[in-house]
Amino acid sequence: MINVDELDKLYERYDFKKSNQYADAIVYTHTNGYFNNAEIVTLEEGIDVSDIIVRYQEAGFSCKNSYYTDIEEVHAQLFKGFFSVLRTRDKLKGEYYKYCQNQNIRLKFDYSYISCNYFFDGKEQTDSVVSKILSIINSNGPHLVILEAAAGYGKTCTAYELLKELVTSDSDGIPIFTELSRNRKAAVFKYVLLDEIDRLFHHLKSDLVTYEMAEGRIPVIIDGFDELISKSVDMDNKLHDKHSKSFDDMESMLDTIGDLLTHNTKIILTSRKSAIFNGDKFNNWVEGRENRFKVTRLILHEPNIKDWLGTEKIEILKYQNIPYESFGNPVLLAHLRNMSCDKFNNYCKDSEEVIKDYLIMLLEREKERQDIHFTVEEQLEIFIKLVYEMVELDITSEDRDFIKDIILVKNRNLINVLRSRYPQGLSQKAEDIASTLARHALLDRVGTSKNTNKIGFINDFIFGLLIGECICKLKNDWLIDYKYIDLACTAYSARSADEKVKLYLKLKPITLMLHSQEQIEIDIKLNNQLSSNHKDASFYSVTFKNFIFPDGFSFTGCTFSQCIFNKIEIRKSSFYSCIFIDCRFYDCTILNDTQEDRKLIFSNCFGDDISPLKTKDFVTSDDDYYYEKIVLQQFWQKGRANAQPNRAYRTLFAGVPTKQYYSVENAIESLRRKGILEKQGELVYLNYEYIGEVRNILSSGEGDINGK
Repeated sequence: MINVDELDKLYERYDFKKSNQYADAIVYTHTNGYFNNAEIVTLEEGIDVSDIIVRYQEAGFSCKNSYYTDIEEVHAQLFKGFFSVLRTRDKLKGEYYKYCQNQNIRLKFDYSYISCNYFFDGKEQTDSVVSKILSIINSNGPHLVILEAAAGYGKTCTAYELLKELVTSDSDGIPIFTELSRNRKAAVFKYVLLDEIDRLFHHLKSDLVTYEMAEGRIPVIIDGFDELISKSVDMDNKLHDKHSKSFDDMESMLDTIGDLLTHNTKIILTSRKSAIFNGDKFNNWVEGRENRFKVTRLILHEPNIKDWLGTEKIEILKYQNIPYESFGNPVLLAHLRNMSCDKFNNYCKDSEEVIKDYLIMLLEREKERQDIHFTVEEQLEIFIKLVYEMVELDITSEDRDFIKDIILVKNRNLINVLRSRYPQGLSQKAEDIASTLARHALLDRVGTSKNTNKIGFINDFIFGLLIGECICKLKNDWLIDYKYIDLACTAYSARSADEKVKLYLKLKPITLMLHSQEQIEIDIKLNNQLSSNHKDASFYSVTFKNFIFPDGFSFTGCTFSQCIFNKIEIRKSSFYSCIFIDCRFYDCTILNDTQEDRKLIFSNCFGDDISPLKTKDFVTSDDDYYYEKIVLQQFWQKGRANAQPNRAYRTLFAGVPTKQYYSVENAIESLRRKGILEKQGELVYLNYEYIGEVRNILSSGEGDINGK
C-alpha cells in the first residue's frame, strides 16, 4: 500500500488540498478559477467509490477515480498532466526544427550536425558528446556539466542536438533550454531563467518547476554562459573598466545555479573555453557549497576535417599537397562541404579565397534578393561600422529598429549615394534603405522565439571577421572586452598569414593587459609562436600544434594542465620550474639545448618520451607524513564535517609552492600505493575504507600548505 504521508505531500506539492480520507480512499481537490476538480485515490484495487463521486459531483466538482501501485506512478501521472508533457515536448521539437531551418537560411544549404571529438577525464574522447551528456542526465545525484569550445565551434549546435535527443526520447522529462548568447539582458541570470520557466510553464508556480528540476524531470540547458562572465582567468585583470566583471558578479550568477543543484538536478552550461572554471576561485566555490554536486567539464575539439569534407575532397587536397588545417572553422567547412568538387578544386588552394567566396556569395545574393544597389565592398563597409558601434556598446544583438538607426546615422552619406543609383521614379527614402539593410543576410533574428525582434550577426565567424577588420582599420589602440578579441582571433585563424600578421600587430600593444592564457591563445591563432615571457601562470587545455618556442622567451613557475603538444620542437631552455599535469605529447622533438636541470615535473603525462626534460635533482623531505597531510587536506579541509570524495589531480597542487611539487607528487603516489587514493582519469578519489588512516595522517604534526 502507498504511504499516505508521502501521497499527501505530493498532492500538496501540486496545489491539491486533502478534502476527506476514508478507510480505503482519499479525496484531493484542486480549484483553478471556475474549475473545481476532485481526484479520488483508492488505496486498494477494485474499491467502489461511486457514492463519493456522486457526492462531489453534486457539489460541483469534476471527478476522477485513480488507483496507483506506488508513489512513483502517482508522481509521473501528476507531472504528465500538469506539465502537459506531450504538448510541451512538441513545442520544443518545433524550436529545434526552427533552429535547423534558420541554419539552412544562414548557410544557404542544408544544415546537418556533425559531432566532433572532445576532451574529458584527461583524455580525448571519440564517442558522441551528446550521448555522454545524456548518460550524465540519466545518472543519480546533482550534476553541473560545463561544455566548452572556441567561439563558433559547435557549442550551440551541440546544445540543440541535446535538446532534440531529450524531447524525442522515451522518457517523460521536459528540458528547459535558454539561450544567453547575444542577449543583452543575460547579466541578470536569475530573471532570464524565471522568464524561461514562465514561457514554458506560465500556468504553474515556479517553486513547483524548481521542485521537478530537483527530481531530475526537468534538466536545464543554458547556452552561452560566457555572456555572463569575463573570459579572463584572473578576474582582477581588467582590460577596460566598463567591460570588466568581478568574480563576485560571476559568483552571484553561479549561486543561482548552485542553489538549484540539489537531489537530482542536472544543469548543462555551454561557454567559450575559459580557464575560469579551472581556477582556485571556482573550485573553492564548488567546495563551499553546502549541497554537494558533481562538476564535469567537456571541451569540444576543433572539427575533424575528414568528417566534414568526405573522402573525395580530402583526396583533392592531398593531391594538390594543400595543408588543410587552416580550414578548421565550422562555417568554412560547411561552405566547402556543399561546394561542387569542380568548384572546390579551384578554391581550396587558399583559405583566403574560400573566405572571399563565402562573403561574395552572401553579399551578391543579397543584392538580388533585396534589390540593393551597393557593391560588395560598400556592404562590408556598412557592416564594419555597425560592428564597431555594437562592440563599443558591448552588445551582440539588439532590436531591429535600433540596428536600423545605427546603420542610418553612421552611413547617411553612403546611403544618399545609393539613392541616386535607383532609376528615376523608383528612388527610396534613406530610412527605407536602412530598414532593408537591417534585414540583410549578414544579420538574423536571435533565438527561436516568435516574440523576439532582436537581431545579431548570422554567426560568430562573420562577426569575428568584421571585428578583426574593425581593429585593423583603426589607427589607435581599441580597448575592448576580450570576448570580442577572441571572436576576431578565432575567425582570423582561418585567414592568410598576411592578414593574421595585420591583426596581430594591431593587438600587440594591448596583449600585456591580458591574462597569460589569453596571450597564448592569441599567439596560437595569429602568430604561431611564443612572443613573450610568462611567469607563475596557469594554462588549461591549450593545444600547441606546430607551435614555435623561439630562443629568448620562456615559461617560469608555470602550470600546464591537460595541454596538448603536437608536432613541435620543445626547447628545454624554454621552461623553468614548471609542472605539466595530464598533458599529452605527440610527434614532438626535444631540443636538449642546456645541461642545466630546469626543475620540470611531468605528472600523469602520456605520449612521447619526455625523460630528457625531467628534473633530476629535486630533494624530497624525509617527513613523508607532512606531504601526505598536504595532499589529504585538499580533500578534507579544516573546519569541514566531511571529506570531499574526489578532486581533480591538478587541484592537489593548489596553494603549494612550486619547489614542493615534486614532494607532493611523491606523496600522491605513496597514498595511492597504500590504497588511500585511487586515480581515474583526471580525478583522484578518496577511499573511505581507509578513513581511519586519513584521520591519523591529518591529525599528525602542525604543518599545513603554507607551514613549511
